[in-house]
Amino acid sequence: MKHISVTKNRLYHNLLSGLDQFKRSEARELRDLLSKVEVLYQKELFKQAKRMLEKIKQDAEQKEEFLIMLEAHQWESRIMRALSYKEESDESVENLYNNEKITLEKYARVCDYNKLNSQYFIHKQQQGNMENYLEFCQCRSSGYNCFYFRVNAQKLNCPIKSSK
Repeated sequence: MKHISVTKNRLYHNLLSGLDQFKRSEARELRDLLSKVEVLYQKELFKQAKRMLEKIKQDAEQKEEFLIMLEAHQWESRIMRALSYKEESDESVENLYNNEKITLEKYARVCDYNKLNSQYFIHKQQQGNMENYLEFCQCRSSGYNCFYFRVNAQKLNCPIKSSK
C-alpha cells in the first residue's frame, strides 16, 4: 500500500512538470530573461544587460506583465548605480522613476479591476444568478478575464445565459 502512495506522488509531480513545460507562460519566459540580466549584471556586462532590459520592458508592456516591468525598472536602476550614473543625464534618471510610477499605477488599476471582478461574481453567486457557472469556469481557465468573457462570450463559443 505504501508503494502506491509513493507512485501516485511521483506521477503527480511528473504530470505537473510535464504540464509546466508544455504550457510555459510568457511571463515565465520574461522571468528567465530577467534571470539572464542578473547574470550579465554579476559579470559586469552592463550594456548587454541594458539591451536585454529594453526588450523585456517592451514585451512586458505589450503583455501587461506589470510586476515584471517593475523588476526590470529596478534592474535598470541598479545598473545606473553600478555605472555611477556616468552615461546618464538627470532627464534619463527622472524618466526611469516616472516610468516606474506609471507602471505601479497600471498595476494598481489591475488590482482594483480584479477586486471588482471578484466582488461582482461573488454577488452574482450569492443571488443565484450564475446559471452556467461551470461553463464560465471552463472558459475562465483558458485565461480570459470575466468581463472580457461576458462581452465576447459568443466569440469564444462558451455562452453564459444572461441573468435578469
